Amino acid sequence: MNPKYATKDELHALDKEVATFSARVDGRFDTLSAKIDSKFDTMSEHIDAKFSALESRQTKWLIATAVAIIDLVVKLGQTSLTSGPQFVKQKRLPSIPQTRWENRREFAYQYSRESDN
Repeated sequence: MNPKYATKDELHALDKEVATFSARVDGRFDTLSAKIDSKFDTMSEHIDAKFSALESRQTKWLIATAVAIIDLVVKLGQTSLTSGPQFVKQKRLPSIPQTRWENRREFAYQYSRESDN
């Protein structure tokens, strides 16, 4: 026999090894594919849960803002329609002289009032 060529038995043995190796690789790819699919499903569920939480927050914010605006409009409407503008009369506080000149003027005013009586 020539060492350049393989025998029929060697080819069958090599074919069995390749088939075994191919089966192992295929099995690993199948499990890898299943793992990847389950990860995508988990990620999809996680993303959906986050979006639903964001949607509920947005809805709550929208409702609270609408209620606050309606409340403000109602209060402004009640104030303007029922009582009109309300002006508060403030008492004038007596002035307290701060400078010497104001002290002299105040003293002169009090002195002239006393002398008139």
